[in-house]
Amino acid sequence: MRFKTEADIYRAGGRIAENYHGLKFYLDNIDDYNLDILNALGLNSDKEEYLYYSHQTEHTVKRAYVFRRVDKIALKVEEAVKKADSEGREGDYKGIPIIDKFATTTTGKRKGLPFETEILHDGERLRSKISKKMSQKLNQRVTEIFKEIDRTNWKNFRTFYKNPGEDIFLDAIRFTQEEGLTVDIPTFAEIYKSHTEAEKSETYKRHEAAAEAVNSFFGNLPITEQEMDRYFLVYGGRLKPNPKSVNTESYMRLKW
Repeated sequence: MRFKTEADIYRAGGRIAENYHGLKFYLDNIDDYNLDILNALGLNSDKEEYLYYSHQTEHTVKRAYVFRRVDKIALKVEEAVKKADSEGREGDYKGIPIIDKFATTTTGKRKGLPFETEILHDGERLRSKISKKMSQKLNQRVTEIFKEIDRTNWKNFRTFYKNPGEDIFLDAIRFTQEEGLTVDIPTFAEIYKSHTEAEKSETYKRHEAAAEAVNSFFGNLPITEQEMDRYFLVYGGRLKPNPKSVNTESYMRLKW
């Protein structure tokens, strides 16, 4: 059977319909809670970025917005500095609007004057200074954006834990800033077919058995990348126990 539309999926029924419904429900929920806010914050350049920030905390999302704003301002300041330097004004940046607005000192002897020349020519220090200067205003603005969106759609930003289906069917997921996340049916069906066939193989059975062995080793201890690094390492192209974890103290952390 060829799958061209959503109706074809539901007509087939069974496991493929369940998987599709689950994936679509998951993606629709992300859009319901996060599309408007991530659009407003500009954290939605493509599918990968949109999904990435949908899995982050509200605090992380707000920090990303502030960082982006600071970086955007810093880039404009750097362009103005380069232009001034090319015109023979190196060291004399007062009177340049973008610098007067965003790159002037607010306290001390240099109050009202542009940042020191060495800072204006050091990207990292420049961004640090602009961040300190603008952080209160930018944090206030991002808080206002969250409140505005909340008043509009009545749904606060929500952190979504990644559904395994997202990685499996990533190539079938489409994204636009207007519509959010959708599923390309033919691509979904092809991936589903390939995944189903792979699940029947002996390799998959060994893969699954290996995963169960790792789960059994950790017992009830939640498995994270940090925990994997603590207990295992890759040496000579093979997975081996991390020698630093071969001790009673490390083993006592494992719950049984």
